[in-house]
Amino acid sequence: MKKYFAFTVIIGIFTAASYITGNAVGQDRKKPTSPQPATIGLVDVSYVFKHYKKAGDQQGQFEAEVQNKESEFKGLADQIKQVGNERKRFNSGTVEYQQKDDQLTSLQADLAAKARQADKAFAKRQATMLRNLYGDVNSVIRSAARYYGLTLVLRVDPADPDNPTSRTQVMKELNRQVLFHDASMDITKAVLNTLNKRYEQDVAGGNNGGSSNTKSRTATRQKRTRKRR
Repeated sequence: MKKYFAFTVIIGIFTAASYITGNAVGQDRKKPTSPQPATIGLVDVSYVFKHYKKAGDQQGQFEAEVQNKESEFKGLADQIKQVGNERKRFNSGTVEYQQKDDQLTSLQADLAAKARQADKAFAKRQATMLRNLYGDVNSVIRSAARYYGLTLVLRVDPADPDNPTSRTQVMKELNRQVLFHDASMDITKAVLNTLNKRYEQDVAGGNNGGSSNTKSRTATRQKRTRKRR
């Protein structure tokens, strides 16, 4: 009986000590802080790209180079047409006919190869151009977010007619990610003005061939390469 009583007392002491220790540890723990509500800003990226002067200038230069290349290909196509007409003057199987046929085949293969090469080069250049432009826009959006104290920036679709009539317009309205926002949340104009101001400064300083961030990274890589040598 005494052993049972002693065992019961020990269990009670252990339970009490555990309870006291648990409370002390619990009191030391800090209550988790609730997350702060997000401060949201909105940007119409399509509007920014449409009115970003650097994007317009670079797109104009790109289209001019494409047109020049198309003119070059047109000259080759005219030459192919001329050789084809010359071949018609000879009978099939003659030496003259075979010579013109070989010349025609060579010109066609040359044109096809140059067209493939040009398509690949233009696609690569356009991708680089768009990547650099996006880097410019994203950099300014980040700066604007810090300036205005924003914790989240969302892309907003361009404004559509207030009363959409066609089925396409109605479905587009229903699929909009942002259905309503206060005008004070829109930082599109601030982002665009900053981008154009920076670009004008770059042009005035003779730096209009790419984003300053890209040129800085390129210069860093060149320095590292020289050091390795």
